Amino acid sequence: MPRKAIGIVGVLGLSGALAACASTGEISGDATAFDRELHAGYAEMSQREFDETDLVDGRAFARRAQMAGAGAPPDPEPLAMRKLVEPHRSELADARDRLTKALGGGGKEKAPSDSARAQLGFDCWMQEAEENFQPDDIAGCKSQFMTAMSTLVAKLEPMERQTAETSTERLPEPQTAAPAQAAPMQYAVFFAFDKASITPKARTVIDSLAQQLKQAGQVKVELAGHADRAGPTTYNQQLSQKRVEAVVSELKKNGIDAAIEAKAFGESQPIVATGDGVPEPRNRRVEIKLDR
Repeated sequence: MPRKAIGIVGVLGLSGALAACASTGEISGDATAFDRELHAGYAEMSQREFDETDLVDGRAFARRAQMAGAGAPPDPEPLAMRKLVEPHRSELADARDRLTKALGGGGKEKAPSDSARAQLGFDCWMQEAEENFQPDDIAGCKSQFMTAMSTLVAKLEPMERQTAETSTERLPEPQTAAPAQAAPMQYAVFFAFDKASITPKARTVIDSLAQQLKQAGQVKVELAGHADRAGPTTYNQQLSQKRVEAVVSELKKNGIDAAIEAKAFGESQPIVATGDGVPEPRNRRVEIKLDR
């Protein structure tokens, strides 16, 4: 079907593409200084992950921002929520133990800003350590945590000394939670109007994912192709299939020969609801889910 081509960036930052899914909520009047710091930090982390086309972590950090803004801040992320390799797992286990003790020992009230920065640094470190393919980002998040924790502990030392001198009660051993299944990582590449060809920016995203897949070992790869509603339903179904095939081909060029489950949904599952015949760049996409 003939269509007039228009200049569209092939890969859109998900801050724009999925803005409706990335709401971080309002600040409640009951929110403490600690809650407000967490809300702002998680909102920034959510935006960053959407900009990097990481849908799952973008949405996860947005939900944590909503909780903090509502005055019900989440705990530091449990290790069981991420698939971690050594030495990251051991380092993060020790870090979380120190962080939770500081937060539960008056850190949120005595040093809310330092406590929030420490928790944000920890959760950032966890997320980057699970991906485990950007050493500079891992080091940056770890450094944020270490710096904030150092300041926090220094402020809490007088309180900890006083508690040790006046109390001999032994706390009960914490119960070990059942390991949670790691959430799949989800990305998206976008296409120009009426096109199924891989753009340079889309190729960059796919190349990066291919490297991640090679490092991760056995990973289930699921692709879902989509189209907007600017043409007949049958045509859009075929177009979404071609887009999926293009991504599969690009992955294979990068040496990914594992089984890939690929499906095409045409115009039936838009990110942005539109009327029939309306072009929408955010709906012209292939979603890529990596499930470990």
